[in-house]
Amino acid sequence: MYEEKKNEKKNEKKENASGYLLWKKDKNFWISYDGIVTLGIDSSKLDVKVDGENVKIHIPEAKVLSSKPNPDSITKDSYYYAKNSAIADADDQTKAYKKAEKEMEKTAANDTVLLAQAQQRVQSMLEDYVKNMGTMLGKEYTITWDIKENHVKPDTAESTE
Repeated sequence: MYEEKKNEKKNEKKENASGYLLWKKDKNFWISYDGIVTLGIDSSKLDVKVDGENVKIHIPEAKVLSSKPNPDSITKDSYYYAKNSAIADADDQTKAYKKAEKEMEKTAANDTVLLAQAQQRVQSMLEDYVKNMGTMLGKEYTITWDIKENHVKPDTAESTE
């Protein structure tokens, strides 16, 4: 009878040992990649009013217009694995790439300095345009600016993952 109980315990251990959860390795890795983020304004929200030689220009808040990691920058050497991590398969790499795309956009959307620089670039281009038009028409325009400030939105706050 004692032997029978001992065998039952061994069988229980064997069943547990063959389960997938005991042998599953976590995949912990990060990717190093390059990408391009394009910042700018929605030109449909740009408002220009001309009254004689006075020009009032409203520049909307700058935003992320597009973001894309460069797939050519991601190679097998771009993956860095945590100690004892399993190697990422193609499905893991695809998911990581999609997450990288979202993270690039989120990071740029929260970078108020870059967004302000994008608005300043738009302002500079518009100022040059108005001055050139004035030169062509023999006028000197006075520009008044109404620039919408960028603020980090709570729903795009940078994650701490």
